[in-house]
Amino acid sequence: MFWTSAAQRGSLGLHRCWSHKCLTAPRCPLITLRSFCSGSVPETSPTHNESPLQQWALSVSPFTTVRAKLGCSITVHPLDPHAYPEADRAFITVLRSDGDQNVALGQLQVHYDDRSKVLMISAKKVNSDVTIKMDAPIKSNIFITAEGKGNVQVKRMECDICKVQTQQGNCLLHSIKSHQVEVQAHGGHVTGVGTIHGNVNISTRGDGVVNVRKLQGTTMNVSTEHGLLKVRAIYAESSCVSSSSGRVELGHVHGNLTVENACGDTVIDGSNSFLKVSSNSGDIDVYVGDGGAAELYSQEGDVSVRVPSSLRAGVDLCGASVDISPEVVLHGVENNTTDSCTTISGCLNEESPVERRIKAQADRGSVKLRTQSWFESLNLGS
Repeated sequence: MFWTSAAQRGSLGLHRCWSHKCLTAPRCPLITLRSFCSGSVPETSPTHNESPLQQWALSVSPFTTVRAKLGCSITVHPLDPHAYPEADRAFITVLRSDGDQNVALGQLQVHYDDRSKVLMISAKKVNSDVTIKMDAPIKSNIFITAEGKGNVQVKRMECDICKVQTQQGNCLLHSIKSHQVEVQAHGGHVTGVGTIHGNVNISTRGDGVVNVRKLQGTTMNVSTEHGLLKVRAIYAESSCVSSSSGRVELGHVHGNLTVENACGDTVIDGSNSFLKVSSNSGDIDVYVGDGGAAELYSQEGDVSVRVPSSLRAGVDLCGASVDISPEVVLHGVENNTTDSCTTISGCLNEESPVERRIKAQADRGSVKLRTQSWFESLNLGS
């Protein structure tokens, strides 16, 4: 294993380059540093079906900015805090599958600038079967653009900014803590594991799917074009969710929420604040919890409203047909029926006036109102 010290090159810190065959001649004296190698992070250890092609070890700032433009996949992990308590190292390993014998690395470049604290990785023309694994200081800002089929994984980082763009590849975010999280997928899927902390902006195009476990921050913007949009929990002051024709499935939402779904169906299993959902032809099915209010509208689809039996709110229901379950208790009912529309207004569990209202309208569809317990709304069996 060869080590190079790049201290003589100015901007670069401690730097290591390793290869299974000599790709380029070293530009500076070789130094053996066995003790430095002993703290390598297990995350970057190659698996049985991966072979390391090249490696770098660099001395960097704990607040490095990682900028990568790739034609291959990349995985970013936080540096081991026990092995490197100063958080001043970055390790980069290039891996390939055993079956891929022809990998061009001539276009792969790694450069760290000590003044700007920017670590650049350029691999736009590298074989798409190659994977780059990187361990960086946990506070590193992330800017990654993956072209072609390159996938991006960012795990357990705690940074100010995390921005990812993919084309046909997928993006996986695992337990991210950031002030700003932005993901744009132009054909691939976006998956969120654990909790994604920060102001989040996630979008996919084509049939790209968004599947996220939990979002927590101040503002959230999530959109798909035709793919499924699924978020199990949202904790935010305000959230905007939209899709052209994809199905929208949201678990429990804390904070104000606006959903625009042109043609797809929308299902929301819990909202305790203000909820606004609109659709041209999709069905709407929502649970409005205690303290919640809603404006629901579908031009051609059906609207179904589930509420706890204890909810105190006014209701305004309007549709081609209106169905209210017998267990729903309405006070001050007003009913108006025409050839094309039925309108029913009243108050749940109290006389008017009420502070909150639930408005549901389906121009050519049906409107249904029924009770459901909060526990049932959790869908624990799903």
